[in-house]
Amino acid sequence: MKKLLVLFFVAMMTSAYAGALTDAAGSLAGEAAVKALSKKLQNSQREKGPIVFKTGSAELDVKKCKKTLEYIADIIGNYKGMRVEIQGHTDSVGDHRANVELSRKRAESVKEWLVSYGRVPAKRLEAKGFGPSRPIADNKTEKGRAKNRRVEFKVTKM
Repeated sequence: MKKLLVLFFVAMMTSAYAGALTDAAGSLAGEAAVKALSKKLQNSQREKGPIVFKTGSAELDVKKCKKTLEYIADIIGNYKGMRVEIQGHTDSVGDHRANVELSRKRAESVKEWLVSYGRVPAKRLEAKGFGPSRPIADNKTEKGRAKNRRVEFKVTKM
């Protein structure tokens, strides 16, 4: 009887340990997928071209970036559980509050286009504007300011 109880205890512990390992592996796999898909979305603009807006406005210049937007919509559309944050950014020229609002409106324009394209439900997208608060280049040069005027995508959930 003791041997049976010991075997039962070992089996239970092994099962619990295996379950914990499976949960941890699933969590790591989920994190890896989030990072990989975020990177794929970010690289889409390098591969297909940048998302472009009409100067000083939140109106998308769809003629110049339709292929990129379609590509991004297809990526997001292929992963039904994916949730994505669309992040708008500006350079530091002009009024800070106006830049934050412009960046938010630009992110919202991208969201609206992706939804209207028909591949992505609105509830899976969140638009945020950061204005000039997260520069990736020097705002002292035109080249740097151009890099800071951008839209980025971050997968927040799979």
